[in-house]
Amino acid sequence: MSSTRYLFVLTLFSTLLLSCETEQISIPTLRQNVVYKADAQLNEVYFTDALKGIVVGDDGVFLNTIDGGLTWNVVPVPDSTTDFNCISFPSKLVGYVSGAPRTIMKTTDGGITWFPIAEDENFSYAVFPSEDVGYAINSYADVIFKSTNGGNTWTETNFSYTSGIYEPERIFFFSETKGIVIEDYFNEVSYTYNGGNTWTYAVEDDVMGGTQKHRKYDDISFWGYGYDTYMSGMYYTTDFGNTVDRFNNEGLIGSNYRWINRMNTYDGINYSACGSYIFAGSNDGGNNWTEYFTPEGRNFEMHDAAFVNEEVLVGINDSIIYQLTAF
Repeated sequence: MSSTRYLFVLTLFSTLLLSCETEQISIPTLRQNVVYKADAQLNEVYFTDALKGIVVGDDGVFLNTIDGGLTWNVVPVPDSTTDFNCISFPSKLVGYVSGAPRTIMKTTDGGITWFPIAEDENFSYAVFPSEDVGYAINSYADVIFKSTNGGNTWTETNFSYTSGIYEPERIFFFSETKGIVIEDYFNEVSYTYNGGNTWTYAVEDDVMGGTQKHRKYDDISFWGYGYDTYMSGMYYTTDFGNTVDRFNNEGLIGSNYRWINRMNTYDGINYSACGSYIFAGSNDGGNNWTEYFTPEGRNFEMHDAAFVNEEVLVGINDSIIYQLTAF
């Protein structure tokens, strides 16, 4: 954390303590309770409801919970070297998890049980905008494939080098037919509007291409872009990317919103926002935010987090799963 940001938080904390001699003033703080320690880096957490959730990471780490994150169970995977990088739940019951090399796992009961699909394909990253339609990157051939039957069979789309993207790393689909392919190095994106039949030529797009994770809830797609530029912030679209709006920053201190790079929700009401030494939550659909700190008044940090209910979250940082509760 930069010294300027740290000094700002300490100054704010001191001001709150000294501003009133007779009234006790507190800042929002979170208690961290370690509930699980994995053997590798954790990459994503996602809950389908208040009880069922999953956490995935490198070296084949795949965990699920059915009690709101209090206990975690190991999900068997076909390749223990897989670095899982994408959780995609098009509905409450059907979900997919993908990673490199060549592993896609599927659930049809909300994340309780999982089974592998597309085992003979070299897919490294896959997203499913609906239960049946999905798109996956073959990182060995730089080709994007499509499935229309829940991952049982796949066909090659017309994506090629003529799109201007030479090493596709991530994809995201707003709907079954409209999506983007992303090249991280130049923050470039190429669009398709017809399910992969044709792709636009790549353009540099920091707001879309520079984000770590795009996510969906029903008809809203949302993401954070946290690189401390004037374009940084929290974004969403309700018309499949035709227009892009910002979430309010109400409740966030100063320009801290410019450091947020991940957002999460399973109900469209309770949102978490994580970034570089910033952690915030909203319980009203993203209209107002509470920025949380440590009990010592320092900025709070998690790699990713998800609400279980209005007062409890499950967060991941490095190789540890935490239960987070407000003081």
